[in-house]
Amino acid sequence: MDDSGFSITAEDVADTVLDFVPIAGGVKDIYKGIRDGDGWQVAMGAGFVVLDVFTLGSASLVKGAVKTGVKVGGKALARNAARGVNVASSTGGRVLPMTVQKIIPQGSKISDIVNDVKGMTWMTGNEHAVVRLANGQKAIVSGGSGGISFKHGQIRTLFGHTHPTSAPPSLGDYNALRQLGQSRQYVLHGGQVSLIRH
Repeated sequence: MDDSGFSITAEDVADTVLDFVPIAGGVKDIYKGIRDGDGWQVAMGAGFVVLDVFTLGSASLVKGAVKTGVKVGGKALARNAARGVNVASSTGGRVLPMTVQKIIPQGSKISDIVNDVKGMTWMTGNEHAVVRLANGQKAIVSGGSGGISFKHGQIRTLFGHTHPTSAPPSLGDYNALRQLGQSRQYVLHGGQVSLIRH
């Protein structure tokens, strides 16, 4: 078991080994797809069986490697989702847990919210964000000078956040979009506003 609580089971090992065995890996996928009601897995399994027949099994090495990579990547995504989401400046500094600074009243003007966030960032030197909390309320939250960490399920939406320096959007800012299932957010940095998209 690794430090995130995920472990490799005997079934995981058997699945991976079978993925490299011609025809057997495809049959296993068909069986599991039927058992789990997953039409895509049935279709993939059938496709892999046909591919193995026409390539005399040589496709199983590539197929096994690809499927193993997908499984490992899926577990890494699940591990990151369980840990939560971070937004961070690319210049470093402390990333601190989200702290609610202000609940945004309904009907607030966007320009007033932006001015509040910019002012709080300037006064403290810490990153701030405008979010929709898990309970549905909109709020201004803060973190550290290097970023904000959000626990899993703590927020529904990240509308945007600040960097206390002119540092452009970071890789962590883009990853946060993916982890939250969002298509965009705004990053205010050094007097500029960047709209980043996933």
